[in-house]
Amino acid sequence: MKPLRLLPVIALTTGLGVVVTACGVPETGTPPPADTFYYPVGVAPHPDGRYLYVANAGFDRRYNAGTVQVFDTYTHHILPDETVRLGLFAGEIAVARFTPTRLVLSPTTVTPGGGTATASLSVTNRGKAPIRQIGVVLPLAGQPIEGVGDGATVTLLDHEIRFFVDTLEPDATLDLTGTFTCAGAACNGAAAAGTVALSVGGQAFTPTTEAEAAKSADPRVLAIVSTREDGAVNRIEIDAPKAGATATPGSHLTCSDDTSAKNERCDANHRDTRLEGLASPAAIGDSPYSIALDRTGFFLTHVKRGEVSRWSLNFGTDGEAEPATFRGDCHVTLAAGASTVARHPLLGWAYVSDRYGQDVSVVAALDPLDRGQTGRIAPESCRLEERSPLVVDPDPGQGNTRGLAFSADGTFLYVATGSDSSLHVYDTSVAPSGRPRTDLVQAIPLGAGPNMVRVAGLREGELRAPNGPDLGHVGEVIDARGQGLVYITAFDADQLLVVDPVLMAVVARIPTGTGPHDVAFMPDAEDRLQAWVTNFRDHSLTLVDIDPDSPRRFTALATLP
Repeated sequence: MKPLRLLPVIALTTGLGVVVTACGVPETGTPPPADTFYYPVGVAPHPDGRYLYVANAGFDRRYNAGTVQVFDTYTHHILPDETVRLGLFAGEIAVARFTPTRLVLSPTTVTPGGGTATASLSVTNRGKAPIRQIGVVLPLAGQPIEGVGDGATVTLLDHEIRFFVDTLEPDATLDLTGTFTCAGAACNGAAAAGTVALSVGGQAFTPTTEAEAAKSADPRVLAIVSTREDGAVNRIEIDAPKAGATATPGSHLTCSDDTSAKNERCDANHRDTRLEGLASPAAIGDSPYSIALDRTGFFLTHVKRGEVSRWSLNFGTDGEAEPATFRGDCHVTLAAGASTVARHPLLGWAYVSDRYGQDVSVVAALDPLDRGQTGRIAPESCRLEERSPLVVDPDPGQGNTRGLAFSADGTFLYVATGSDSSLHVYDTSVAPSGRPRTDLVQAIPLGAGPNMVRVAGLREGELRAPNGPDLGHVGEVIDARGQGLVYITAFDADQLLVVDPVLMAVVARIPTGTGPHDVAFMPDAEDRLQAWVTNFRDHSLTLVDIDPDSPRRFTALATLP
């Protein structure tokens, strides 16, 4: 039997605002339970509905690991055979459907025409989903005169033409041409002064060959979970059983290439602790926490280092034979601390709260194909640059920014702050200059312990900005029925608060279990909208009716252990 080892007296601080002192707690090596929640933190729905995924932090070290559990919202039961183990102190969990990007770039051809020449190329979407925000830089041997691309925005620059395509549908081809002045060899076939460069969604992109594109590019559902004990970000492959199908026990979640290792932690192929290709410091750090998804990757905060990093998902070119992997593309150290991150839906920028300070850091995600002062294309695959922060409270002693979230179109940012126990609403619409506004619209009183902030769906007349995560049918129902209401967990008050962004007021205070932390939205079997709240202190979930047509709207229906 493994001998008991007493831990030293340490103060454990989480992103929940809770401090627990682990004094003399034995490191027993006992595996965590598979059939009960234990300090549940993050929660996220499957894009097709029915299943919730709950990340358990194992906060008091009673067990030797944390877990991710599958909860069936139709039967109200945990599926214990599907539980997988992670490191302790889980942060957030995010689940979405990701579709491999298959973008084929043709060779550039040049047609001479006296003192000018025309360079032509095409880009084709060979994937199974629309590709948005495509940038193409065509370097030339002469001065550009004209650039043409049906549906493309064209910019003429010194010795290059830049094309920007908002959306390219599956199997669609866009022909791009540019005319430039030239002489001698330049008019006889040498068009490019360098390699044609591509970006997708502001990230540098390597084109796919036709042979690679012919391989499978089917969408995959993935869960991404941060764990602070081992400084890791974990990738869990999800294969939920289809309606009416009989599932094989233990096949729902995959976090290891060894199927017999179901009760072990995620293996090295599903767990990353390094930022690839980056110099000092290349490690994730010991407190990765909050995750903000988009169509191709995510932002991740690093609490103890005060950083935010950008990650992309890579599917390789061998179709189903090659698993998805993470790549840490770039990071930036913030002037303030780092806790929760939210992504501006229109700009793709990261906004990061600092729960020990009064600022929200604003981090611009720059297109790596933008020209720098030297006139050269930046070689980075990703560029992050901190801008002036959003100051929630001018008094440095009154800091304590908590959760934050954007409206679907990016016009509003909602920030929960403990400095005045309120929800600050900011106008973050994009000004004519191309930069977001930072005007305080309203401070809505909330009461004690405001924590996480989540937005359900669309306000009347609102349109969702492109490039957000693919949340499937669940996302469609939330958009149709959520009305853009803002939900805030009140950790100290044991409540879920509902704010109407049109009225700018709290319209409901719903009792939950003890220590509510996160909340996820999910339709039931009849597409009636519900909310599920993780209760950190009493190891439970609270089910809340939030459907606009329900007579029980804003009522807690059950708290489930």
